[in-house]
Amino acid sequence: MHNGFKEIILVGIHVASYGVDLGDTTLESLIMDVDKIDGVERIRLSSIEPMTLNQEFIDSIKDSKSCVTTSIYRFNPVVTKH
Repeated sequence: MHNGFKEIILVGIHVASYGVDLGDTTLESLIMDVDKIDGVERIRLSSIEPMTLNQEFIDSIKDSKSCVTTSIYRFNPVVTKH
């Protein structure tokens, strides 16, 4: 990669929903495409919600030549009584 960078960080709100509006791509396919870039050693994802994970996502990480890291957030709803 240019300038010696070895990590790509995919950041956004609802990262796991990437591509839903595009129709022909997914976060999984993006991970696989980034993984093909020469010199990438790590792909970091932000804010993945566990309920959005599926087998295709897990396979894309498992089959990656790069180290894929993520922060998985657990949603704790706040219940209030009136």
